[in-house]
Amino acid sequence: MIMHDAPAEPSGTAVSSKVSLPLVIAICFLVMMGEGFDTQAIGVAAPQMMPELGISPALKGAIFGIGQWGVAIGALAGGYLADRWDRRRALFASVLLFGGTTLAMAYAWDYSSLMALRLVAGLGLGAAIPSVVATAIDLSPPGKRVGTVATIMAGLPLGGALAAAVAATVMHDVGWRIIFYIGGALPLIALLALPMLPVRKGRSVTAAQQTKPTFSMIFVHGSRAFTLTMWLVYFITLLMVYLLLLWLPTMMVDQGVPEPKADLLSMMFNLAAVAGNIILGRTTDKFGYKRVVPAIYFCLIAATAIVAFAESYAAYVVGFALLGFLLLGGQNCLNGILPSFYPPQARSISVGSAVGVGRIGSIVGPLYAGIAFAAGHGVPVVLRSMVGLTIVAALAIAVALRIGRVRTGTEGSP
Repeated sequence: MIMHDAPAEPSGTAVSSKVSLPLVIAICFLVMMGEGFDTQAIGVAAPQMMPELGISPALKGAIFGIGQWGVAIGALAGGYLADRWDRRRALFASVLLFGGTTLAMAYAWDYSSLMALRLVAGLGLGAAIPSVVATAIDLSPPGKRVGTVATIMAGLPLGGALAAAVAATVMHDVGWRIIFYIGGALPLIALLALPMLPVRKGRSVTAAQQTKPTFSMIFVHGSRAFTLTMWLVYFITLLMVYLLLLWLPTMMVDQGVPEPKADLLSMMFNLAAVAGNIILGRTTDKFGYKRVVPAIYFCLIAATAIVAFAESYAAYVVGFALLGFLLLGGQNCLNGILPSFYPPQARSISVGSAVGVGRIGSIVGPLYAGIAFAAGHGVPVVLRSMVGLTIVAALAIAVALRIGRVRTGTEGSP
């Protein structure tokens, strides 16, 4: 018999009998797929879009960066508001925000208009993640929560892969605006399904759960060290994710890989991430997070080393497939377990704050790579520095899971 890391929760129906868990997963998955598409949209549209709008290559980094700052702020604010308000309403507002502004980017006319739209879209993109994670946790039965969250979050890399596929097959014929038409339509379609998300039933609400959420809740009752250590893990993980998402094709071309094969590596990285989310999420539910999550991060050290010291295309194929599988799969397993270490009314705040700190890493990672390359350091230097980062992250997650305490009240455990 397999023992889980925390006790099951008291009886109670996680999802309304009128709405099945697969439907909840499908709705949230569609939201995340729209988010993944919109996150990648600016990158794949940039080669055509920037020259047409008269935006110089020197300003491209600012446009990419302003979106990530918006995501960081949105995740922090969205997590707080989702716990203060009804989570479904908070999710509706965030999806409407990033879907509408992504659609509006098709009509951007210059640098200033694009910067403004990117910032607002980033706010919505950031706010959606904690709402989706908290909703999935609320509506999932114990023993399936990590798998549910990870499956839903698989929509992010799938949406990114879809954006790349549209760019490769359609954009060159009809123009860059098609990317933003589709990117705006996907979340707005998901918006129509959000009212179908059920509310929790069969669970009592204690006086503690009625307490208004505050950011201080993630630092009290011995949680300070755990919270700060998990923030470090999120920072390193998203630093690596976005460094690879934005620089992988360029780095591979610099290493002598033909451009079509470099694009294939990028696509494979995203698709491996989809598989990693689903498989690692279910594995975590089955064998327990204390065994699986540290193992994921220690395996990341080996995967990063394969890429850092690769001398053939085959080695890059193996290394980047493993990185996509483990890096994004591990990241979303963290999203699945993190809320259970905090009071129920602070679930969105816990995820939002961690994602917000992680998104600062998503800004630092690509910036670090750009500075390193501008200073004359080669691709191997950047990739080998990532090995050191994975060692720090693996040690940090091992420490965090030893000092963290799962809340075992009415809301249960991962």
